Amino acid sequence: ESQAAARKGVAEMAEAQRDSALSALQQAAAMAGPPGSPQEQVVVIQLLSPSGEASTAAVMKAPVDDQPVILSAGQADETGFRPAVEVPAAVLRDISAGGKPVVLVMGFMSDAMVTVLDLASSPPASPLASSPPSPKMASKPLSITLFDSEGHPLPKGMKLKEPILLTLQQNASAGATCAFWDEEAGAWSAEGVKRVQFSPGESASLTGPLVCATSHLTIFAAVIGLLAAAIFGTSQVLQTLVCSNAASIFSAKGAQALLRFSKATQTPVILLWVLLAFHVLCLLFAAWLDYLESFKSEEEQTEPTRTETKARRKYTCLGIEVGGFVSSIIDYLRCLPEALEKMVKDSIKSLGMKVGGFAWAIIDYMRCLPEAPEKMVRDSIKSIQAAKMGLCEESLKLVVVQRDEEIKLLPELKKRCSTREWTVQRINEDEDLAKKS
Repeated sequence: ESQAAARKGVAEMAEAQRDSALSALQQAAAMAGPPGSPQEQVVVIQLLSPSGEASTAAVMKAPVDDQPVILSAGQADETGFRPAVEVPAAVLRDISAGGKPVVLVMGFMSDAMVTVLDLASSPPASPLASSPPSPKMASKPLSITLFDSEGHPLPKGMKLKEPILLTLQQNASAGATCAFWDEEAGAWSAEGVKRVQFSPGESASLTGPLVCATSHLTIFAAVIGLLAAAIFGTSQVLQTLVCSNAASIFSAKGAQALLRFSKATQTPVILLWVLLAFHVLCLLFAAWLDYLESFKSEEEQTEPTRTETKARRKYTCLGIEVGGFVSSIIDYLRCLPEALEKMVKDSIKSLGMKVGGFAWAIIDYMRCLPEAPEKMVRDSIKSIQAAKMGLCEESLKLVVVQRDEEIKLLPELKKRCSTREWTVQRINEDEDLAKKS
């Protein structure tokens, strides 16, 4: 229920922000000044929704001097701090088609929505195991959305050309993490969002402003305990290994027992070493890919790596287009059902039956299974009779049809069967010979 309430609340806020964007475009068009005036570049409008929630809408155009556009959201707290958003000029140029305006709408979530998100992000308590720590919001969630000149939001999952900087807190605690609300997972996530350190000597343990760099727009907040929840999942795996036989297998005594000659020749021990070697190879291969990715320049990213080239060469033979190495594996798995369907259809065609879709192919295949042994017996009898008479199997039916004339027809058919292979032309010639006889 909490997940459904969270999805409903996020959808309602997205619709309210779209209405705010359309209203801001209308007001900006009415307030438009002469060309080149500062008012034409950025127009900030404070809006109030029917539910009483305040939001800020900024109608912007790409600045000529390539300087980022900095906007503030909400009201200042007791210290005078207001969350800020810094939009690079490259992002505005990429979104605005032909210099058209771009609308950025940002606003804080209501207190009721904060409670809903808090309940949705809390994992359900389990009576059999200790519950993982639930992430807690250290700041009020801030929703940010970009709209084009027609009031359409950017597609979900679209990555921005350059990251947008968000200043969510002035004095953030050491455990605060930049996070966004993942609508599909119904939880806070840090994927694609990272905390910015302006100087190399700045330590993450010191309190300071929480500045986040993000490549996509959604609902953001400073979250505490997000890393602890991930560590809890890892600790649960380790605890499972400790409680299982893995603790004795990977102990010093277990390793000594596996190295004994009497134990090393047993099948379970051999399989265990094979699996361990396979996992080590996978780890080395993953580390090698990470090493290549870390040293790849921007120009090299447009060219496929050697591993990707091999994957393309291997999986393109199936008639599918592949991207990188990971996407080629996904495409290969996707084409397996088509390969199974083709195999079933070919099997049905070999039995002389017509096939339709995949579902009908399975039904026809099951129907023709009882007839398959009978067909094999008929073919075997046909082969035996043809061998006894010294004829080709295809000529046997001509002899059976002629009956009284088979004595006259046999010498010619035997001669033809021994001279050349069976062809379509020969079938027609034998039929003509049977008619003449």
